Amino acid sequence: MLKIQYSDMVKKFESILIRKGLNPTTAHQSAENFAKNSLDGIYSHGVNRFPRVISYIDKGYIDVNAKPTVEGCFGGFDQKGNLTTNPTEIEKTWRVLPAGFWKGSGLALAFDLIAAVLSGMNSTTAIGKKTEDEYGVSQIFIAINPEQMNSVHLTDTIINEVIDDIKNSEKAEGHTSIYYPGERAMHTRIQNLDNGIPVLESIWEQIERL
Repeated sequence: MLKIQYSDMVKKFESILIRKGLNPTTAHQSAENFAKNSLDGIYSHGVNRFPRVISYIDKGYIDVNAKPTVEGCFGGFDQKGNLTTNPTEIEKTWRVLPAGFWKGSGLALAFDLIAAVLSGMNSTTAIGKKTEDEYGVSQIFIAINPEQMNSVHLTDTIINEVIDDIKNSEKAEGHTSIYYPGERAMHTRIQNLDNGIPVLESIWEQIERL
């Protein structure tokens, strides 16, 4: 397992993206996004995803000149029909359980329709019928500024109250700490900044050839 420093990873990604036609600013921002995902331990959407994105650029799936606009372990079934958390088996069937089961299925459908309708682009259904690879997805980003609704003090008080309640929950046997969602990613970021980001040699060799 290689250890790649964050700054070196950004530079490598940035140079490749510029060669593929992205302008320097967008290339740098995109390189940082991939490297930061890796920094936080989300390698599937960081260093491991980077070669696929480059292949999508080469195939013409990704428009390097496109610009965003502002508009205001789950598990699944294997080939025998059994529930499993093995991603390799689930990938063979693509029968993935929705997050939250039936409630999650309803939310997934609602969010898919919201994204497709507001953007006027592809729904998940359309993507599955039109393309062999997963591209052309519809995305909507909604940013909420809590300062427009209440004070910073009140916002922090509410957040800290919820976090304190989670932290004070009864611990499972053999465990000494309770983490709120995203907290361990912060610890991983610190470790990877100090020690370098772990990268499979085969992945980095693939990136070096891009």
